[in-house]
Amino acid sequence: MIDVLFLINIIIGLTGVAICLLSMIQILIGTDVRTEIEKYFLLFFGCLACYALSNLVGFILRGTPGQAARIVLYLSNFGEFTFPCALAYILTVYLLSRVDPEHERKALRRMMLLLVIIHVLMLVISQFTGLYYTIDEMNVYHRSQLYPISYVMTLIIIATDVFILITERDKISAREETAFWIILVIPCLSVGIQIFFYGIYFVVFATIISAFIMYIFILRDMKERNRRQLAEISQLKTNILISQVQPHFIFNSLTAIRSLCDMDSEAYEAIGHFAGFIRGSMELLNEKSCIPMTTEIETVDNYLYMEKLRFEDKLEIIRDFRDTSFMLPSCSMQVLAENAVKHGIRKTSEGKGTLIMRSYSSGDSHIIEVEDNGTGFDPEKITSGTGINNVRRRLEIMCNGQLNIKSEPGKGTLAQIIIPNTLVK
Repeated sequence: MIDVLFLINIIIGLTGVAICLLSMIQILIGTDVRTEIEKYFLLFFGCLACYALSNLVGFILRGTPGQAARIVLYLSNFGEFTFPCALAYILTVYLLSRVDPEHERKALRRMMLLLVIIHVLMLVISQFTGLYYTIDEMNVYHRSQLYPISYVMTLIIIATDVFILITERDKISAREETAFWIILVIPCLSVGIQIFFYGIYFVVFATIISAFIMYIFILRDMKERNRRQLAEISQLKTNILISQVQPHFIFNSLTAIRSLCDMDSEAYEAIGHFAGFIRGSMELLNEKSCIPMTTEIETVDNYLYMEKLRFEDKLEIIRDFRDTSFMLPSCSMQVLAENAVKHGIRKTSEGKGTLIMRSYSSGDSHIIEVEDNGTGFDPEKITSGTGINNVRRRLEIMCNGQLNIKSEPGKGTLAQIIIPNTLVK
């Protein structure tokens, strides 16, 4: 009959190795984190896999007769004692890379590496002297009296990590700090648990699980940081665009040109609407929050006036705004109107059609609809463009709204914005 303890440890060992290998595969093919982060975690999970494998092999072969088993036992035990110290060192180096990215603390890094080297040298000596452990003629493992010394270097490195984490916590994010505490605390707690359940390898499994949790925390933190950086870059590009275009110069030039026109002329009216559209668009680029629906309507009206001027009777516009007492992300309706004219109405065989814009209240939501009788499309075959995806994403983030688009080839398109009225006060 199979011993229960033996079976439990086999399952723990195999599961631990599998988690490490799957984590390494996921890092290699499934993440977009920075290269140095990949390097640290690949090395960390690689060492963890070797640690778990050494532990598993040593457990299986203990008491197995034969010279080959004896050699493998010595190698596996060497790995069991070496990898925990190596893992602590890798963690220290990674922690220092976060709090000291300029690598100014070279002396501390060298000291930690020296501790690992001393630890390995002492283990090599132990293989021949039995300093930490011995393996008898029956290939049974026995601890020596100086066994506790084998933990000294590892504990010094861990203590250094704790000190750095406490004193330099302001240099890392809250999520990163939590991740480091997880990898430091959980394995230590598992040591206490193992005291009461001697023979079950809780420490190995707890270390692997805590490392996996740490990786998830760090990965989420990196993605959030990348998202913020992309948003910042986008805002910088907008600022550069605004500064290059020099909107005040454009407004002043348009005003000057308008003053040269007859006040009753069509050109005078057109320049006024164009200037209003440019002014509204430029001002909205700087908006970081939702704007009133009335402001959005004004921008759309100025845009459609210019389109109507171009296409005359080929473009019919119907407005039915019954509900305007709410806020929405800037240019949301304007993008939909522009798409309806450009990709719907103008692409019909006659290049003409009707654009209907309406807004109304329905239950606990504000509804905006932009409808055209243009060419339409098959939503399953044609994906939304950048503008539509941008509108959809900003609606979700800024006001918990949503954008639904219904279309059918030859029957036009209906774009519907839904904004909960409880979230846009």
